[in-house]
Amino acid sequence: LCFGCGVAWLMALVYVSAGLYSVQSSRILLSLRVLLCIINSSSFLTMLICAEIARAKFHGNDPTKWKPDDGGWIFHIISTVSEWIMAFSLDLSIMSLVPEFKQLQFEDPRIIVNIERRGFLEIDAENDSYLSLGGGHSMLA
Repeated sequence: LCFGCGVAWLMALVYVSAGLYSVQSSRILLSLRVLLCIINSSSFLTMLICAEIARAKFHGNDPTKWKPDDGGWIFHIISTVSEWIMAFSLDLSIMSLVPEFKQLQFEDPRIIVNIERRGFLEIDAENDSYLSLGGGHSMLA
């Protein structure tokens, strides 16, 4: 699930980078992201296919302690290497955002609060009392 969402995020990043190419991104970064997206997507497919083949050929007792004698070893290794390639390409794609983030500038936010009377209490400052919506007077303590 994590790698599948990573592939989707990377495809979205390439799409946004292509749209912002003339404004924010460079051709080298866009080309790098497309290459990383291709590597990530192909590694994802390789991992899925080889993991299923390895699982089908596995005849050992404990899949968490996979041994070469358990069957499907080569496909298991290919699947594992593909996962590492996906992780590395996803890390590099995140790092490709650094030059663009360096161009961002942040300023202190300006916060404005508008306070309106909602008619809950009407305060009479002269008499030091308030009127409730029911119309009765009460004294402020």
